[in-house]
Amino acid sequence: MRASASAAARPLIEEVEYLGRNPLPNALLEGRANGFVDERGNAAWTLALLSVTLSELVTASTLPRGFYNPLFFLLLLGMYGGGVLLVREFVVRLHKGPASLIAAGLAYAVLEEALVLRSWFDPNYPNVQGLGWYGRVFEVNALWALWVTPLLALISTAIPIFLTDLLFPEIRGKPLLGRRALLFPAVSLAAVFGVTRLLPQTYATGPIEYAFAAVLAAALVGAAYKLPRGAIGPRATAPPRRAWPFMIFGGVWCALDFFLYSLGPALGYHPIFSVLMMVAAPTVGLIVLQRFLPPATLQQHLFLFFVGVMGFFAAMDILRGLAGGPLGLLGVGIGFMIFATAIYRDLWPADGKVPSAAPGSPPPPAAS
Repeated sequence: MRASASAAARPLIEEVEYLGRNPLPNALLEGRANGFVDERGNAAWTLALLSVTLSELVTASTLPRGFYNPLFFLLLLGMYGGGVLLVREFVVRLHKGPASLIAAGLAYAVLEEALVLRSWFDPNYPNVQGLGWYGRVFEVNALWALWVTPLLALISTAIPIFLTDLLFPEIRGKPLLGRRALLFPAVSLAAVFGVTRLLPQTYATGPIEYAFAAVLAAALVGAAYKLPRGAIGPRATAPPRRAWPFMIFGGVWCALDFFLYSLGPALGYHPIFSVLMMVAAPTVGLIVLQRFLPPATLQQHLFLFFVGVMGFFAAMDILRGLAGGPLGLLGVGIGFMIFATAIYRDLWPADGKVPSAAPGSPPPPAAS
C-alpha cells in the first residue's frame, strides 16, 4: 500500500521539484491564485458558445435537430467560435472601441458569408430565396449581402462579446487567449473553410468573386485598426426615465429590418430602393442608439436593446413552435427568454425610473 501511494505521489513530487528550479512568472502565479486563468478559459468557451447559439439556434438558421448533430455542431463552433474569438482579441489587444468592433465584426461576416458559405454569390443558396434574381448585381446577391452582413456582425460578434463581458466582468478589456492559443481559433476557422470546399456546390465561385470578398474584408480590418477608440459612443447627457423602451426599440428595429428586406421582392419595385433601405436601417439604428444611450447606464440599456433584437427571433421561434413548426423551436424561444431574464434580474435587480449602472460602468455624474 505504501509503495503504491509513493508511486502515485511521485509525479506531484517531480512537478514541485521542477517548479522549484523553474518558477512560474509572477503574473501567472497571481492569475492561478485568484482563478483568473480558469476564468479566461470559461469566458472563451462562453463567448464561442454564445456566438454559435445566438447566430444559428435562436435565429432558427439551423433547426434544433441539425444544431445538435455533433459533427455539424463542431463545424458551426469552429466557424462562429473561431471568428468571434479572433474579433475580440483583435479589438482588446489594440485597445480599440465600439467602432473597431463593428468594423472587425463586419470583416468576419464578409469572410463567413462570402468566402465560407458563398451566399453572397450563389443565387440558389437556400436562405437567399427570391433574392437570387432580385437585386443581383455583378454576380453578387447585393440585397442579401447588405442585409445579412450587418445583422450577422451584430449577432455573431457584438452581442456575444457584450454578454460575455457582462457575465465575466473581471476579464472585461483583457485578452482571453495567449499568443500560442490564438492559433486555435484561426486554425479552426481555416479548417471549416477547407471542409466547405469539399461539400457539393450549386454555384461555381470564381477567383474574381473570392478576391473581391477578400479585399473588402481586408479593408474592413484596416478600418478597424485605424478607427480611434472614441469614434462612436453614447451621447445622451442624462439617463432616460425608463429602461424598457430600449428593448422595444431593439425588437421593432429588427422586425422592421426584416420587413424592409422582404418588401422589395414582394412589391416588385426597383432594387435600388431596397439597397438604400438596407444601408439606412443599421445606420439609423446606430444613430438613434448614440443619441439616446447614456454613458452612466450604458450597459443596462444596451443589454435591453440586444435582448429586444434577439427577442424578435425568440418570439418567432415560440410562434412557429406553437403553430406546429419544427420540433424544439418552442423550447429554444422560451429558453432564450429565461436566459435573458435571469441575467437582467441578477445584474439589475431593481429597475426603477432611474436605472442603476451595471458592474464596471462609470458612475453617474455628481449633481452640481
